Amino acid sequence: MRATFITAMCMGGAPAAHLLLLCCPGHGNVPMRHLFDRRLFHKVVLALEPEDQPPGEPAAELAARLPPYDVCFNAVADPDLAASFLDDMQALIDALDRPVLNPLARIAATRRDLAPALHAGIADLVVPAVRRLDGAALTALAAASDALAFPLLLRPTGDHGGDDLTLLHTADALRDHAAQAAAESYYLTDFVDYRSADGFFRKYRLVYVDGEVFPYHLAIAREWKVHYWRSAEEMAAQDWMRAGKFAPGCNRLTMINPSSSETNEALTNQPMVFAKIRPSLEPLPMWAMPPTRVANTSGAMIILIRRRNSIAIRFTSAAISARMSGR
Repeated sequence: MRATFITAMCMGGAPAAHLLLLCCPGHGNVPMRHLFDRRLFHKVVLALEPEDQPPGEPAAELAARLPPYDVCFNAVADPDLAASFLDDMQALIDALDRPVLNPLARIAATRRDLAPALHAGIADLVVPAVRRLDGAALTALAAASDALAFPLLLRPTGDHGGDDLTLLHTADALRDHAAQAAAESYYLTDFVDYRSADGFFRKYRLVYVDGEVFPYHLAIAREWKVHYWRSAEEMAAQDWMRAGKFAPGCNRLTMINPSSSETNEALTNQPMVFAKIRPSLEPLPMWAMPPTRVANTSGAMIILIRRRNSIAIRFTSAAISARMSGR
């Protein structure tokens, strides 16, 4: 395997810890810009090279020449977008001799089609069935789609942001889309009408850290395809939406309201098309990044995206935690 190293020195004097951050090319990584305070940590980012590069050194040799570090964080988080790097990254992780947070072995189970099994047994949780189909399988299923229950959602694997997400109401619609399929594979998902009692669709974003739930934000829209940037204009004009007030019969969940600058950034950044670049310490704007899905973890887990000062970090290392507590 081949890799590129990027170093960011601690900006606050002696670092609380030296971090090794593992990632891959493209958009299959957890956005890291706001996870690790540059005033606390010295960071080395290791980015695997694209698969079209000539073969490099074995994982054990690459691990042996890494600079000193205290703890490693695996940022590879999308089992579809990062599929071609999972084996190499796991081989590297297996060769490391320091704690690794966000274990890569658990990322594969977060694929959309595996979500029903991942969340099985949780009371009152509805997880729609998901099929993962290559182009040929999609065409074959579409040919026999009269037996399917509609509506269904169709999207290319690895797609985020909803631009290529389509709601299909009939078998004919599925056949038409299958005939034009250009992606390598797709997800076909049962559609659940999740409107609240007042007729609005609500999308809650929650972050799980070591089994604890942190509400992140709420988007409210009239249409089923809910994204913060799509609903930002109406939410900005509706006081009850901004205040987090819900109609009778709707439960209220603690929420974080967006500032006007964040709303403007959402409207500005989302339509932009970003070229896939080698990971760096200056990633794409947060609003343009794909959502991240993680499995339940034991021990420590870092996976919290916040726009500004509040960052939740937990480490398994008592020594590092002690140093941080004195901040």
